[in-house]
Amino acid sequence: MTFLYSGDWDVDTSGGKSTLHWLLRDSRQADFVIHNGDMAYDLDGWDGRHGDHFLRTIEPMTSSLPWIPNLGDHERDKHWTRNGIPLDEFIYDGYLNRFAPGLQPLSASSASGSPRYYSFNRGKVHFVLIDSDLWFHPPNYGLGDGQWNWLKKDLASVDLEKTPWKILMMHRSMYCSTHPSSPECHIESVRLRDGILLWPRYTFLLLQLLFLSLHVWVISDTTIFLINKLQNTFESGTTHAARFGTEVGEKMEPSIASQKSDSQSSVGEESPLLVNKEDEPLKSDRVSKALFDQGRLRLIIVFTLGVLGIFIWSVAYCMYPGFLPSMFLWSMQLGAVTSPHWQLERILNEHGVDLVLSGHTHVFERSWPTDAGVPQQDHFFEPVAPVYVVSGAATGGTTEAGEYVGAPPVWSVYRDTDKHRFSYGHVVVNSTHLTYEQRISGKCPLGIDQCKDLKYFPHVVHPGDSSRILDTFTIEKNTDKF
Repeated sequence: MTFLYSGDWDVDTSGGKSTLHWLLRDSRQADFVIHNGDMAYDLDGWDGRHGDHFLRTIEPMTSSLPWIPNLGDHERDKHWTRNGIPLDEFIYDGYLNRFAPGLQPLSASSASGSPRYYSFNRGKVHFVLIDSDLWFHPPNYGLGDGQWNWLKKDLASVDLEKTPWKILMMHRSMYCSTHPSSPECHIESVRLRDGILLWPRYTFLLLQLLFLSLHVWVISDTTIFLINKLQNTFESGTTHAARFGTEVGEKMEPSIASQKSDSQSSVGEESPLLVNKEDEPLKSDRVSKALFDQGRLRLIIVFTLGVLGIFIWSVAYCMYPGFLPSMFLWSMQLGAVTSPHWQLERILNEHGVDLVLSGHTHVFERSWPTDAGVPQQDHFFEPVAPVYVVSGAATGGTTEAGEYVGAPPVWSVYRDTDKHRFSYGHVVVNSTHLTYEQRISGKCPLGIDQCKDLKYFPHVVHPGDSSRILDTFTIEKNTDKF
């Protein structure tokens, strides 16, 4: 059985057009093609017309053999609008509306219940395609639980006598080694391998609840304070006016009795009523000033708490996009605070997955059989851990290959550092051998910027048949034990 594998691919660049040319040629000897996410760049562009254009362009290939899609981060609807209002970026309608009907038989036969993840058998291989975006978007964490539970059951139910090979495909990669500042290879990959720890989310949640409580307390206390002070101001003004024998808003004659009483009680002293105190503020003025000072202090406190609260939410959102809408409910559902969830690498090793194919990062790189960042073997006979392949260089060359820094990590066998080159995967599998080839589909001698422009397609250097193999390896199994 032979299949072709590509990811991160469109047909509106010189690189993408060249890859299509070679995929069409190789598809004559292939059984099917898998596109592992980030197609068209993007399906929902131009209100969906961009996706239509992409699918029409690849129709000469998809009309002659099965073409199996998988979901990537660029399948999110970032360009759709409804009544002039942009849709939530965590919606994948542009992908699902196109492919869900065709994928329904696969999701039904694999009991996944979702076109976002499913499995199927072909030849001697059990293929599993999952949605790696679910590790990163909290609004979809409910779907993530469903995928995780299904994945464990699906891998455990494989009949190794019929399908001794297990290949898992997802868009984001678990192992890649571009620049340390790249989140794709140093944050996202770790989360996929090691799972999601809840304590950072609980920490942000509790901090925000703390600030919310402080806001409620300060605002309510300030409101009560203002009401009391306004009432005291009104009462103080009335009492002060009464001492002069006046009512509020009305001038009256001074009380003779009160003058006499005050005069008799102030022997040897001048009566306060006879002293000119126009330069001394009234009590109500002093109260008003105190009210202003304390109110201003409280407003400063409220503003400071607000800024801190916004800062916490901003950090939470940057670390975990979509944090706000579902954090509390999701935290309550998962329960344990310190136990990581969805530890993908552990499950893949427990169930003997042989090969993991991904893209997302626009490079080609492959590993030894690896577990926890440590190569378990320096050969591919009877591997005791999965082999990881990143092939995201189908459309614009290895645009991020220039970000490789220093020596490769110990698990990395090969990585293509030529950022002007683009390529895709060609896989042949029988009962005992799996051979993977990364085939070159072209190179831009004018530079990668020209590869992104379709008008430079005639300048693309197409390799000859003898020089098309960029890298190859073969995994060998002894299937007699099954």
